[in-house]
Parts: sequence; structure tokens; C-alpha cells
Amino acid sequence: MPYVPPLAMAAAGAVAPPAPSPDEPGVNVWRNKRGGVVATGMTCDGVHWMHWPFLAAYRFASGDPSITAFPAPNAPIDVLEDTYRRSVVPMALQALGYEALHASASLFPAGVVGFFAASETGKSTIAYGLSQRGFAQWGDDSLLFEPSARPFVSRRLPFDIRLRPKSSAFFDANPPRDDDGLVLPESAPVAALCLLTRGQRPVTSPIEVRRLDPVRAFSWLIAHAHCFNPHDEIRRAAMVKHYLDLTAAVPVYEATFLPSLAILPLVLDGIVTAVNTRAPDDEWQAAP
Repeated sequence: MPYVPPLAMAAAGAVAPPAPSPDEPGVNVWRNKRGGVVATGMTCDGVHWMHWPFLAAYRFASGDPSITAFPAPNAPIDVLEDTYRRSVVPMALQALGYEALHASASLFPAGVVGFFAASETGKSTIAYGLSQRGFAQWGDDSLLFEPSARPFVSRRLPFDIRLRPKSSAFFDANPPRDDDGLVLPESAPVAALCLLTRGQRPVTSPIEVRRLDPVRAFSWLIAHAHCFNPHDEIRRAAMVKHYLDLTAAVPVYEATFLPSLAILPLVLDGIVTAVNTRAPDDEWQAAP
């Protein structure tokens, strides 16, 4: 994956600039559900920084072949590397010109299908479940695409599969198929995107799938888009245009299902049927 900057460790004695205050103008702040600061990011003289308290500062820039980590004292290397793969790489590539959606993804015959949703809705569970049916898992937490390519193309990112304990127990009780030796391409067309929502009321079947109109699809997608620097008006405007173009060209569906692992096989059936039996007017067409 030559488009993914490899991780490099700063030279001995090298020191990163201090983490900016979350209240400082031009600083992007990532927070957890409780409002605590997870990371801060900023750009200074064309160099981008992400600071993770008590872990590391990560530096990247256009033309720099790597992402350089400046570890905090006694920082666990495995957590530092996991943060690089899971969080820093998508943000770095977004800052450098790609677009990245907070989503899991599967590879269907027609191309990549991305699943985006609120936290703990089941993105990873559904992508992993589909992988057991022969639809290779393309991503667990981020879906990267090239905004200038037509058709829209997703580039695969390195990832580790993460399942919550209940999902892990479910799949342990239902042994997975053997995908050892599976070789995936580095890129594939984006075939469809799917918003996952849990049913807040009884639905007429375990899963209901409907296509979203482009306006509603855009509002949902932009809410789940990775953005390194929302204070950069030029880059932010470009990102908005990219997602408008995406929703105009790629079908976006909403899949509403009951929140129960017991019916996961039926939910997967519904998703596979919806993706594989799109009506002719749902078919993706390359922009002229």
C-alpha cells in the first residue's frame, strides 16, 4: 500500500512541539462520549500534527514519505502503533487529499460496500458477518476513497478486526469460514454505501432497506466523515463537494434492523439481497 505513509519513530532526543490548548484558534479537537479530549490536531507551516495525551505526537506533511511518532515517556508501543493504524492514517490521508469515512466495509462482486452508523450500532459485526459468507472484509473503521477518480475508487487500508465481546461470543459459537490465503486488491470501485440504524419501533421484517435521496444521504455521510482540519475553509469546501459528488453517483441506503444478534443471519440476508438486486435506476453510473 504505497499510498499509506509508514510509521517512523523520531530520532533519539527529538522533541515534538507542545500539544496545543483545545481552546486555541485553529485547533481541531477529538473528544470521547463524555466530552474528554482524546486528541488535538493542528497545522503549522504546512506540517500537520496530531497529539494524543500521554501517548505520542504524530507528524505528517505533503511530500513526507512517512508519519513520524514522538512517543511520550513509557508509552506502550503496541498502543502507539494501533493508534497510528486506526486513527492517524485516515486523518493523515484526508489531510493530504483523500477522503475518509468512519465506516466498516465489505467487498462485493460489484465493488466495495461501506457501512456507517453511530457507535455500537454494528458496523464491525455486519462487515465481519459478511466476511463469513464470502464477502471479504475491506475495512473495520475507515473507508478511504479517491475524490478525483471516476468511477469512485476505494483504497484499502490496513486494519485489525475489532468485535465487541457479545459479537465475538456469537461468532465463536458459529465457527467462521476459512479465508486463509485470501488476497485482496489495493483498490476497488465504490458500489454502495449503507447507513445502519437500529429499529426504535417494531419493523415489518428483521431488516428494512430503502434508498436515501441524495440530500439526506449527504447529510448523514458528512456527519460521519473524517476531517483533519475543519478550520481550513478551502479544504473543507473541497470535502463538501467531494461528498456531494459521491452521493450523486453512488447509491446510499438505510438499513433498519432490530438490535439482536439472534437475527443477525436474517439481517445479513437482507443486506446481501439489497446490494445484489438493485433496481436499474439504482445502478451506479460513472460520471461523464
